[in-house]
Amino acid sequence: MRSADFRAQLVIPLSAEKSASVAGVSALKAGGNTALYAAVSESTRAVIGTQVGRRLVILLTDGEEFGNVSGVTRQQSLQAAADSGAIFYVIGLGIAVDRA
Repeated sequence: MRSADFRAQLVIPLSAEKSASVAGVSALKAGGNTALYAAVSESTRAVIGTQVGRRLVILLTDGEEFGNVSGVTRQQSLQAAADSGAIFYVIGLGIAVDRA
């Protein structure tokens, strides 16, 4: 997922192919404002819709929501992640990562 014009959108299709994931991550560019909570919520919707046995989300983030642009609260996004049954690997990027 990435934030573009404050919207979260899927940029790497769900796939079991490692090369597709590596290529997608390599093509990402940081910029704009972060709709972090929307990205978490949209990621959970994407994995819930798949028939794959193991659900995994890799979240690259500075850990900050920009001015509540998501339209989803922190608690709502955390609840959606918990309800999805997905495993989240969160990778903090940047100098000042908000670990909370």
